[in-house]
Amino acid sequence: MLITIMEIFDMLVMALAIGFIFSDYFGRFAKRRANLRGFDWRGTVIAALITSPGIVLHEAMHKFVAISQGLQATFHASYFGLMIGIILKFANFGFIFFIPGYVATSGTGTNLQYAIIAIAGPLTNFALWLMPHLYLKLGKVSRRWYGFWYVFKQINLLLFVFNMLPIPGFDGFNFYYNMYKFLF
Repeated sequence: MLITIMEIFDMLVMALAIGFIFSDYFGRFAKRRANLRGFDWRGTVIAALITSPGIVLHEAMHKFVAISQGLQATFHASYFGLMIGIILKFANFGFIFFIPGYVATSGTGTNLQYAIIAIAGPLTNFALWLMPHLYLKLGKVSRRWYGFWYVFKQINLLLFVFNMLPIPGFDGFNFYYNMYKFLF
């Protein structure tokens, strides 16, 4: 099976949690707030629409590339990581860092296969940066949607750059390490 019900559930939980974590940052895109006892549903949905595609598609690409390489791959929401993000939101940290999800792979692959799997997520973010970048350059974006696409573009650029850092546990480290092992 390409994707399971549990993976879809994890993606939805992750998208909603990310939307909640960043809801304060994107409230200005909402014309009016739909508050229920202080909870900003509209801001949460808008934040989820802006931030979640880059994260969900990033992880999905890791999964699909791993499967195409003959490996088993399963997407998981990082409930611990999401809880850290929520705690940082409530603590009013200026910079929120957390790992919202990951793909667990199993099977025997080569270093080249693992390098390709590692780079697939960041390249997805690069593509998600490039498309709105070119769209905004054309200048045919309405004033109402300009902010949405600009922030979407910037978030994906940040995800691309951040994930390409050669820090252990990050995609960049896995890519560089496996390419080194493959070449040498």
